[in-house]
Amino acid sequence: VLVGADLRGVDLALADLTGADLRGADLAGAALRDALFVTQSQLESARGDRRTGLPAGRDRPSHWG
Repeated sequence: VLVGADLRGVDLALADLTGADLRGADLAGAALRDALFVTQSQLESARGDRRTGLPAGRDRPSHWG
């Protein structure tokens, strides 16, 4: 459970995010490009910005800065 977690700037390469609850988590500047099993719904429930690196096939949520 990562609800509301401060993950700003964290390198999440190879982190397995299967089933992770990212509601309200701050992913600003985080490196998710090589994170495993990241879903679009996880990203939609989190906060991020233009610096957040996304995995291939995932879209930047419109509410991110």
